[in-house]
Amino acid sequence: MDALVAKSFAWGESDPKRKMAMTILQGMLTESTIRLATKQEDMNDSSDLVITKNGKDYGVGMRFRQWKYANHRDLTIRASLQSDHDTEFQKIKRGKCRIYFYAWYNYDTNWLKYMVIDMDKFRETIIDEPDDKRFNTGGNQYTDTGFYCYNYKSLKKAGCIIKTNLT
Repeated sequence: MDALVAKSFAWGESDPKRKMAMTILQGMLTESTIRLATKQEDMNDSSDLVITKNGKDYGVGMRFRQWKYANHRDLTIRASLQSDHDTEFQKIKRGKCRIYFYAWYNYDTNWLKYMVIDMDKFRETIIDEPDDKRFNTGGNQYTDTGFYCYNYKSLKKAGCIIKTNLT
């Protein structure tokens, strides 16, 4: 695993949940390499990792939520911000992120529940049909945000789930 991690960003190469995610992704792929995304790929393409297979790069987005949200079993994507920066939704809609590793992490047990989502299929089917829209207001750019929510059942029905350990 350490050979795959060539450099470290703020989230760090020693983060156990990210190492678990990289191990899961690597186990799904044959004849491919995986690396951390560049700062530009991260900020512009919603990619935290890049998988190279047969000479082609595939951006991989990653999101880890607190364990207390695991029972919701939904994918949430930031759709509005109180700033001029692109949201995750806008970046995903542009089509650079091809795979999304979405997980809930329990810091006490180092347990991870996850879904690996085919973002091309997601864009083709349900991106414009969220199951719910949640907007928070708290009076500043960090709390005045909105999310689109897609539940596990909808993602599965649309054929977006590549791999999961959800039951």
